[in-house]
Amino acid sequence: MRRPAARPRRRALPLLARLPLLPLPLLPLPLLPLPLLLLLLLLPLPPRPLLARPAPAGAELPPFAAAAAAEAAALGHGAVVTAEKRGGRWDFAIAGQPFAAGHAAVPTERVLFEIGSISKVFTGILLADAVVEGRLGLDDTLAQRLPVKFDRPATGAVTLVQLAAHASCLPRLPDNMPHADLADPYAGYDRKALFEYLARAQLDGKPPCAPSYSNLGFGVLGVVLETAYGKSWAALVREKIALPLGMADTAQDLSPEQQARFAAPWVGGKPAHEWTFQAMAGAGALRSTAADMSKLADALLAGEHGPLGKAWPILAADRADMPAIGGKVGLGLERLPPGQGPHGNAEGERYGHEGGTGGFQSLILVWPASSRAIVVLASNGAASPRAWLARWQAAGDEPVQRREIVLPAAALDACAGVYAIDKQARLTILRRGDGLVARLTAQPFFPVFPSAGDEFFYRAVDAQLSFHRDAAGKVDRLTVHQNGRDFTAVREAVPLPHVEFPSAAALADYAGEYDFGAFQPGSTFTISVSGETLLAKLTGQPAVPVYAVAKDSFEYDVVRAALTFERDAAGRVVAVVLRQNGLDMRAPRR
Repeated sequence: MRRPAARPRRRALPLLARLPLLPLPLLPLPLLPLPLLLLLLLLPLPPRPLLARPAPAGAELPPFAAAAAAEAAALGHGAVVTAEKRGGRWDFAIAGQPFAAGHAAVPTERVLFEIGSISKVFTGILLADAVVEGRLGLDDTLAQRLPVKFDRPATGAVTLVQLAAHASCLPRLPDNMPHADLADPYAGYDRKALFEYLARAQLDGKPPCAPSYSNLGFGVLGVVLETAYGKSWAALVREKIALPLGMADTAQDLSPEQQARFAAPWVGGKPAHEWTFQAMAGAGALRSTAADMSKLADALLAGEHGPLGKAWPILAADRADMPAIGGKVGLGLERLPPGQGPHGNAEGERYGHEGGTGGFQSLILVWPASSRAIVVLASNGAASPRAWLARWQAAGDEPVQRREIVLPAAALDACAGVYAIDKQARLTILRRGDGLVARLTAQPFFPVFPSAGDEFFYRAVDAQLSFHRDAAGKVDRLTVHQNGRDFTAVREAVPLPHVEFPSAAALADYAGEYDFGAFQPGSTFTISVSGETLLAKLTGQPAVPVYAVAKDSFEYDVVRAALTFERDAAGRVVAVVLRQNGLDMRAPRR
């Protein structure tokens, strides 16, 4: 890579006013667990407007920092640093507190954060660079590049480009991570464990599969790069990306001086733990700063005319459609279709990625046509940078008024079904009373309301559903419209699930804490009620919905698991039994 000329440091702005099949026991949700849409649908409609009046077409939006500061205030803990490029210059801003009281001041752009799955972009750059050098080929196979004896030849035949495009048919995570530390789930997973898994791994289909987000795939790709060069993934990142781009604070392991600038992680109102990696480093191990991320953004904006040079067209070329992101994927780098940008109107295609670990969330987006870019780094795992960005972009739009119409029962019945966005995310549409309710994986059911024959809208969020029919007139797919992005889901030929809808009062019987320590020391099942949805939270995990299938019986949809509540002779709930992986695990109520 070519080394760019040094840039003057920009002055910081003043302070301004978020699921895989999980092995036993249930593990924390890794990195970016499901398509971002899952996070967005849970958010209430934003207050309007950030602008006093709708911005005219082509008008400049206000700085994103102001919107991010307002969102950060709602988190209550941690910090949010933003970097925004406008008019050829970068501006940095911070909201919240990255450190404990009394900590020495650190320049905004030099505060360090975990960047999670943005690390996959670095892994993609390393692969593209290896192809340019002739060290690796995109069609090289695992059998050619790893010292593993594969029980199944099909697994050994997976190619590097299939790994980088999430099309390898490997799962999101390996199934031999059952004893991971919930606070730091990847720390103990080493090459020996990875190679043992790969030796017996069975693919879920014939590659190339339809893209399905896989942290495992990028962990494997990182080890392939290490094997090809005889160096650690972290050393390759430093040598081939960080040093050439002048990214002195981008690393897997921090020096004592850097550790002093590392933001304290949070999840909502609780302190979190930093994450560490071994064999899975290529999926999400990096820490970085807004200053360094701005340099990566500049390299992405410059494309083949910048320091990425010949690696750029290999990195950025579309490798597969990825419905879960509403765009396409290259070698880990995501490309989204033309949409709204900092000008408040369409600014052409966008490149970028998001990241998330236990106590951090991050986002990098660039608009090459307008030389604009935005970076968000947050030290709270409850942050949702993409949703914040969508609200900021929509702030100047005139609200669309949608009117509910009445459809006959047959028209509603025709839409009921299960629709797959990818292998991990599905929309389940069911009849409830005189209408429809929709559930996206890991979310509650929300009512949707008809506005036309095959058009429905949410009231809980600004999102719409369009149902499509085949030549015979049968509904065979739908499109989710949200935040300027479209997600297509294909109807599956499966029976409709049976779901019951107990009242909030009935669900309140189950709320409480249940001791799971017999199966996972120190762990607690916390059961709570939100509206008419029962939420189950195991220590170290976020709360996720479970759905009633019979009296006292509930099922997950993010994993194959169920909860059954036990009652005593007086009818009081006294225990919950988790059924998963063929085991019944009883947790008594505290």
